[in-house]
Amino acid sequence: MEITIRESRDVGRVIKLYEQHKGVPFTYLMNIPLVKMLSQLESFKIFLAEVNDEIVGCIHALDYVYDCGYIGGLLVHKDFRRMGIGGKLLKTALSSLRAKYVYLFVEEKNTVAINLFEKTGFKKIYRRLLYTVSVPLNNGFKLQITSEVEWEGLKNAIGFLERKGIVNFGYYPIKMTRNVFEDLKAKGKVLRCGGVIAIIENLHGLIVGDNLYTFNDYVFKHLQKVDFSRKIVEINPFYIEPEPSDLVSLINHLLTLGEVHIKTYDRDPVVIKLPLAGKIGALTMEYKGACTQYVYNGGGLLEVVDTQMYYGRKAPNQVAELFGVHFYGDLTMDAVIVNFDHPITRDKKQEDLFNPFLLYDAAIDRYPSNATVLVRAGVKD
Repeated sequence: MEITIRESRDVGRVIKLYEQHKGVPFTYLMNIPLVKMLSQLESFKIFLAEVNDEIVGCIHALDYVYDCGYIGGLLVHKDFRRMGIGGKLLKTALSSLRAKYVYLFVEEKNTVAINLFEKTGFKKIYRRLLYTVSVPLNNGFKLQITSEVEWEGLKNAIGFLERKGIVNFGYYPIKMTRNVFEDLKAKGKVLRCGGVIAIIENLHGLIVGDNLYTFNDYVFKHLQKVDFSRKIVEINPFYIEPEPSDLVSLINHLLTLGEVHIKTYDRDPVVIKLPLAGKIGALTMEYKGACTQYVYNGGGLLEVVDTQMYYGRKAPNQVAELFGVHFYGDLTMDAVIVNFDHPITRDKKQEDLFNPFLLYDAAIDRYPSNATVLVRAGVKD
């Protein structure tokens, strides 16, 4: 059976596949209006899996803001599952993204999908916890709202490490780095109220059927013939001091701008103390593929299969050079052997260090169930 994966703008075929699976567990029909709207963005791509010209699977990918990407909408026809189609779609979507950080959402009960994502290089980060506030909360006093926040303050706040620096920004996740923080701060999207630091974003809300869709200006400016009827302020809270009244003051302040949507993590120690009914959301997963982690996260070469697969089947040295690793002849600079006990590196000396991607490929071929870090790069973010 020959499986063909190709990019398509044929939203109708995606809709047909979803409608065929109405009532099948983990089929999300709310993706239909979403794909219709997002297909107006040039940075949004749809990929279809076909067998004999019949669509048997789909997925979409979005290059988003701040060098972050998102993958969603994975669906494989019920009669063609466990044939590797989901993995092919996922890897194709990954290879299409230019983003440094890639995220997806998945329901915690969807263990089949989670296993696939983990096998491909995604890691669980946290379960989302969602609150909607439309009327002011009782609070006897108001605190000053300020933008006087420093990067170290946010990085050391409660919740930052627990979320691995990931926030929801216009619904989709982004990675909070120092540069992202400084840019958001300059745009007035980092606020402090007492012991609370918050990343905020203004959203446009649209109700289709029973579902609410929210987009920030990055997406909204590309949408045509769409009438948004609700103003929303999205807030990701972090805590220098875990004081609920400080969060209440901030929420009440933001309610003057629109309905407040709190996006946090399931172990948030402050928001759970508020008189609100929260909703547990999907798992947030982050891609930790070998090449990205090798360069940007200080190592971890042995994470997923075949680095070349994700970068147009370029030679390993071409892949590494895309991310700033330098080669002089056969010698790889800015990289060191960190594990001399592994059979691959046991007989190596530092001066013998050749392209670490070749070591990577050799290691996973011989030791797929015992992958360990052998080489770390010295390249800085």
